[in-house]
Amino acid sequence: MSDEKDVAPATEEKAPEKTEEKPAEKVEEKVEEKVEEKVEEKVEEKVEEKVEEKVEEKPAEKAETKPEQKGENEAEKVDHAQEKLANPVKAIAYLGNDTNYIEHIKNRLQEHYPSDTFHVKSFYNEKNPHDFSAYIRRFIEADPFLIFADFSTNLDAHIKVVKILRKENTIKDIPMVGLADDMKLFYQCNEAGVDFVHIKCGEIGSVVYHPCMVVYKENVVKPDYALALFERETPLFEILRIVYMTPTTLRVEGNIKLSKGENIELETGFEEPVLFSNKFVVRNVSRIDVVYNYAYAYDIDYIYAEKPKKDDLEETCDSPEELEIMLELEMDVYKTKLENSKKNLTEFITSRINDFRPPNVRILLIDKNISIFDDPKNHFDMTPYKINFQSKLGPGATEVGQFRPDIIAFQLVVHVVPDIDDETIPEDEQLSLEEREELLEKIKSEEAEQMSWVKAMIAKIDSIKNYEPPILLFNCKKLNSTKLQETYSYDHIQSMPDKFSMELINLMAQKVEQMHLKVEEEQDKVRYEELKKKEPEKYKDMPMSEVLGPKVFLKDTSRLRVAKIAHQVTLTSMTEAEITCKSERPLMRQAYKTNFPIDMSVTIFPREDEVADDKNMQSYRGFIHSIGEIERQEVRQFVYDVFFADLNEKRRVEKEEQEQKIKDLEKERDQTKEEEDGDRTP
Repeated sequence: MSDEKDVAPATEEKAPEKTEEKPAEKVEEKVEEKVEEKVEEKVEEKVEEKVEEKVEEKPAEKAETKPEQKGENEAEKVDHAQEKLANPVKAIAYLGNDTNYIEHIKNRLQEHYPSDTFHVKSFYNEKNPHDFSAYIRRFIEADPFLIFADFSTNLDAHIKVVKILRKENTIKDIPMVGLADDMKLFYQCNEAGVDFVHIKCGEIGSVVYHPCMVVYKENVVKPDYALALFERETPLFEILRIVYMTPTTLRVEGNIKLSKGENIELETGFEEPVLFSNKFVVRNVSRIDVVYNYAYAYDIDYIYAEKPKKDDLEETCDSPEELEIMLELEMDVYKTKLENSKKNLTEFITSRINDFRPPNVRILLIDKNISIFDDPKNHFDMTPYKINFQSKLGPGATEVGQFRPDIIAFQLVVHVVPDIDDETIPEDEQLSLEEREELLEKIKSEEAEQMSWVKAMIAKIDSIKNYEPPILLFNCKKLNSTKLQETYSYDHIQSMPDKFSMELINLMAQKVEQMHLKVEEEQDKVRYEELKKKEPEKYKDMPMSEVLGPKVFLKDTSRLRVAKIAHQVTLTSMTEAEITCKSERPLMRQAYKTNFPIDMSVTIFPREDEVADDKNMQSYRGFIHSIGEIERQEVRQFVYDVFFADLNEKRRVEKEEQEQKIKDLEKERDQTKEEEDGDRTP
């Protein structure tokens, strides 16, 4: 598919007075100087706070979670969702090139919802599949009703596209289905942010039903599946991401709310004798410094091996003397396991040293016209850093509080309004006085909206302690940096008269990255001093590199990157496409793993029609995916076994009764025959 050209060129209104503008080179130097100055400041701040104490929020930061503000946010989402639902013409955005498969999905949608008209908008660059920036604009402007991302082709590029789209305000709440040809791709696709990962095969019932359940809700066309009603306690595993590991600590990210000092149990890829325990202690929790698409980052310490408990041995011992002997023997085993585990873990990690590091600089890009990436020099693959692109900001600039960007780049939309007597414009294109006034009013309103976003961002930044990211206003023609700083009382906002430049952003990001590395170094020093203080004799003459050991970052393809934490839930029903369950611990809208009745994924959605029961158990719906045709047959068989259990039992009893009747008749017949034979004997 060819790339789309600019819809409309950026335009500029003639300013009555030209303010003094700083050359772009000087602005760039000034911005870089500010970043360099902040490196040492940030390091000192982190050391003073012992690094463990993460950035705290001022009271104003909590404003984003106020009920009334949240209500406004939700109301805006609902209004937009209802507007899209009422529109009979619905776009299906498809990222991929399997036209037959997506047409099959479209036809099924048309069959189920005949009052709507569905049309497919495909996005795929045949000439250069890895160049996806060119169609980001068209993807957002398509205003899709449903999104299907095909990961069976061009995997790496499509993962990047989904990560970008999942954050964009106009796209992030639209149901997104990942399509894969291998169940092993589940974790990569899930981390990208899709709601469901379906294996491409002949059965597309769930592929259509699951996203439609989100958009059509009570009006969804439900498949005629058998429903099994039962109650069963089973673990539901929440998926966490291990960012890196050292011989003493795991850096993990996830959405579950854990507490500092909490003891947890994780299912990981570590096996004995590397680790003799799957239990860990949470040393620190942070809502910032999050690399992947999760809410929290945790520093988790290994327990290595579990210390024997006297109470556990009492049941197997007949006397106090025997108990003491057993306890001593178990302690010897424990000490051996502990030392071996530490040694083996260090060797295990050292053997996996690589040069991989995830992007640790976050960049927020804002452009209402979505024109930033029209220039090939500004494509997403031109930067190794983490991008959050927005065509508009949410109320209160919540993106700043959640994403905590290191750099904010905002490209202003600028217009040119020609003079009414401009003779260079063809007569049939000239504006009347009334039309010109209307256009000027519209431009004025748009400019006010953009500057309100700037004001909201700075208000959010001011509410966060020790947080002052640079804001670059590209295409800023009317105000220089000094005027902007005075107007908004923020010293780190810069006027950039030219259009957005990824080259400049990359230069700044490199400086910020060096700052992060220095802060990380100071974090390691603090950790080193803590360990030396805790065990002075052991670490007395050991250098920091030996005490902390190597740090290994895990790639997206590493099996070790996945950790799971279990939630105990009660399953209450199941079809071949969905489950219902109850849980005391809150569950989020995300994918979980379960091994009952088979190994499968379940995306949970809170049920709006129910409240917690008398045992404080909340009801949820879950939608089964990431299984192939064979696995679906196994789920279907389980459902049938439960669904027909009563009927099968009734038939079994009837069969036994019938067999017994036959036996009784045969016995009666044999007895009668014996009696008759006896009568005939002379």
